[in-house]
Parts: sequence; C-alpha cells; structure tokens
Amino acid sequence: FEDLNKEGGDYDMNDIVLKCTGSADGKITIKLVAVGAEKNLFVYFKNRQNNKQIALFDGKESHAALGVEAGTITNTSTDYTIVNNVVEENIDVEEGFLFTEHGDIYVVDGQGRESHVPNFDSSFVKGDAPYGICVPCDWRYPQEYVSIIKAYPAFKDWAGDINEQDWYTEDKAESGKVY
Repeated sequence: FEDLNKEGGDYDMNDIVLKCTGSADGKITIKLVAVGAEKNLFVYFKNRQNNKQIALFDGKESHAALGVEAGTITNTSTDYTIVNNVVEENIDVEEGFLFTEHGDIYVVDGQGRESHVPNFDSSFVKGDAPYGICVPCDWRYPQEYVSIIKAYPAFKDWAGDINEQDWYTEDKAESGKVY
C-alpha cells in the first residue's frame, strides 16, 4: 500500500506491506512485514462473501503491531529499523472463498482516509495510480523512497493499460532498488 493522496508522494508502495496466503483448511493468513510510513496506519479485512469486517492485528496501529515506536519506518531498507518479528493474523473463511473476488484488505490513516486494492472491473479507470496492489508471489517490494516505477519500470505499462502481466517478477526488478 501507498499512503499518498492526490497531492503526491514517493509512490514506493511499501507504506504497508502484507503477505497473504490461503489454504485448503478454510483459513487465510495475513502477515504485516513492513511499514514504510511515518503516519499512523491501520489495516482492515473485509470478507465480501459474508460481509464481515475485522480490524487486523488486534486493531493495533501498524507500528505498534510490529513492536516499534510510532512513526518508525520498518523493514524497507538497511537505513531504517529492521525487525524480524512480523505479525500475522489467521482468518477463517467459508468454502469457495477467493481472495480476488471476496477479499478486501485496506488501510485507514489517522484521518479516516481509506486505501483499497482496486478491483480491475468496470469501475477501474485505466491510468489511475492504484494505492494498493496485490502481487501473486513473495514479492520484493521497493526500498524506502524508491518509486515503484523506478524499481519495476514495467509497472507503469501495467498500471496504464493492465498489460505487462509479469511486471512484478524478479527479472523485471531493478537491482539495488528492491528490499
């Protein structure tokens, strides 16, 4: 997730980094692995299949969930705090749950603004910069203050017209610009 708003920002897409996995036993796991923002951000999950919503990580603000002081940039480069204790949340889901159809993970800042991973349906406007993305692998996200467009040049083409389907792969990453 990126915490920027229409006025701009660094667009490094590491202000909240989550790693999500599903399993056949009716559970999904969501891990908070990095916070590249100084401001307070909270993470929520909504299951559109049953319309239930929960605040993740016991409702703690993301820095507190990782056990660092508020405003501490964590796990985005060696110039900032690095912690190994990622936190995870296990969530029960119904049979037939598909993350791409039923999962809505989003971030809320201290002013109540929400950033969602967009659904690429008829409501998505080609060329709009997403504030959240879902990458289908154990992705190396951009380092602090490195725009995703610099870390993964093919991202711009993908975001502009949803081509470049493999923009996130290791071979498309710029060396020294990803965590």
